[in-house]
Amino acid sequence: PRWGLGYSIGAFLQFLNKIEAVNISETQFMKANTSTDNSDFIAIANKLKDKQIIVIAAEHLVGKAHIFCNQLNETADNMAVWLALPEMNHHFMDALSHPRTVMQKKTAILLLSSDQYSLKIKKRLSVTKKVLQKFGIGWFELISHGKNPLADSLSTLQRLSYLCYHVSVVNKVDPIAIPTVDFFKKEMKG
Repeated sequence: PRWGLGYSIGAFLQFLNKIEAVNISETQFMKANTSTDNSDFIAIANKLKDKQIIVIAAEHLVGKAHIFCNQLNETADNMAVWLALPEMNHHFMDALSHPRTVMQKKTAILLLSSDQYSLKIKKRLSVTKKVLQKFGIGWFELISHGKNPLADSLSTLQRLSYLCYHVSVVNKVDPIAIPTVDFFKKEMKG
């Protein structure tokens, strides 16, 4: 599934084009989602080194947070979980208290922000940042500026995939190998 993501998205975009739900050619999509500057990804990956990662997203980026955490777990061999706004504001914030040392020193929060978020979510994100600051927990923000939710979503997914690759480099792991999953599958067959 990790490597089939591009095919899945491409096929889905073709379907949306065919039923005229969107009007974007493959060439337009590829040009709109091409990034050559990896410096931001490298800097963030270095800050994520040796940390458990919590990804927070809302609305159209929640699915991207889920995919990204799967990629981090399996491709970068890095513990990562995702939480969705507004739900995380209802139950998770008090859990930031303990274990305090782990949360402050071994946890990094990645906030997926978007110009396309509703005003309510933008306010929640702003207040969430204050809560994280109150607990002394480091956070990083990846801001998307897509012209619509679909473009924003696809661009974010590509950027997160680049970031995942750089986390695997920082972690010094082969992004293709999945030895623990392979072991598990072998044991399940036996």
